[in-house]
Amino acid sequence: MEMHKIIHDLGSGIFLGLGVAAALLGVVFVIHWFLLPFGVFGIRDRLDRVLIQLAELQRQLEKMENVSGLSGAESKHAPRNAANPGGSRREAKCPHCNQLFEIKDVPLGTPQQCSHCHKPIYNFET
Repeated sequence: MEMHKIIHDLGSGIFLGLGVAAALLGVVFVIHWFLLPFGVFGIRDRLDRVLIQLAELQRQLEKMENVSGLSGAESKHAPRNAANPGGSRREAKCPHCNQLFEIKDVPLGTPQQCSHCHKPIYNFET
């Protein structure tokens, strides 16, 4: 008889704990359900301002592309030496081996490579 009572008490304790957890979860859900609309509509003005700023930046970008004559895809991969696209050979001294190497037109941010030691060169003087 005592074993039956222990098992019964243990089972009701588990169900009581699950019931309390479900009740707390329900309270949290109800609080969020009531507060969420205020949060969404509270940031609406900020989102409108961001959209206006984004549209203004887009207009400025289009104006800059029209002035430079480059489209968006071309401007991302503009050569480093845009003023001398196919002109005379330019050389610089490698900081690793002190040999002269030819400066090539590469996209911005791409390192040059020394033709002698084959090490990448990020900053160089002509």
